[in-house]
Amino acid sequence: MELLAPGEEGLDGGGADRTAEIAHHVEEARCGSRLGRRNFGFGTLANFLLGFALYGSAYLLPEYLAVSQGFDAEQIGSVMAWTGLPQLLVIPLVPLLMKRIDARFLVGLGLVIFAASCFMNLWLDRIMPRRSSSGPT
Repeated sequence: MELLAPGEEGLDGGGADRTAEIAHHVEEARCGSRLGRRNFGFGTLANFLLGFALYGSAYLLPEYLAVSQGFDAEQIGSVMAWTGLPQLLVIPLVPLLMKRIDARFLVGLGLVIFAASCFMNLWLDRIMPRRSSSGPT
C-alpha cells in the first residue's frame, strides 16, 4: 500500500486496497478461524456450557422450588444458602492449592464436582418432599 498525503488518492482511488483488506478480515471471521483454534474454541465451548449450567442451578432450581414445591422466598433462600457454604470453605484454600497444583487441573476438578452436583438434581419432581425428610410438606 502506497503512502499518500491526506486527501490524495492513488490511481485506483485507494479503494481497492481497503476493499481487499476488509474482504480478508470478513473471510477470516466467516471461516471461524478463532473458534477453530483449539484452546480458544474449547474455552468458548466450556464457558457456554458452564453458563448454561449456572443458569440452571441459579435460576431454574429456585423456580422449581417456588412453582412445583410451593416454597416461599424465605424457604427458597434457606435451601439456596447451602450452595454458598462450600464456596466459603474452599475459597481461602484456592491460592494455596494453585501454588501446588496446576490451575487447569483445579478448574477441571471444579467442573466435575459442579457437574456431579447438577446431576443430583435429575430426580427432583413434585413428590420429592414426601419421599425425603427435608423440606416442607
